Amino acid sequence: DTEENLKQAIKYFERAAKKGNIKAKEALIFIYLDKGRREEAFEYIKETAEQGSYIGLKFMGEFYLLDEKYLPFDEKRGLEYLKQAFLLADFWALFSLFIYYKQKLKEISDLIPNCWPCLAESYTSAA
Repeated sequence: DTEENLKQAIKYFERAAKKGNIKAKEALIFIYLDKGRREEAFEYIKETAEQGSYIGLKFMGEFYLLDEKYLPFDEKRGLEYLKQAFLLADFWALFSLFIYYKQKLKEISDLIPNCWPCLAESYTSAA
């Protein structure tokens, strides 16, 4: 039974994580996020980020930028965590940056309704 195997794997990963095994902590992050157990995942995210894991750093950056439930929005910290993750060869950190800036651009464009027609008009009238 796959559910029973997963429970057994979690038990072994937890045991290894308590002994400080960073790979076990990283595995638990993904398992807990997949199972919707975000609070437990977040504890391992914090721990692994402090230990310099690119996985923990990436998720900390995402939480600071994209998920205010666990951390208050902090652009400077979020971007720094993602930068550190990227420098450790986590190319998915770039994807997280893309998502953040895409949302930011949408917020800006929502503040300025119909700005493209205005710009087009100003360029054509100036010509």
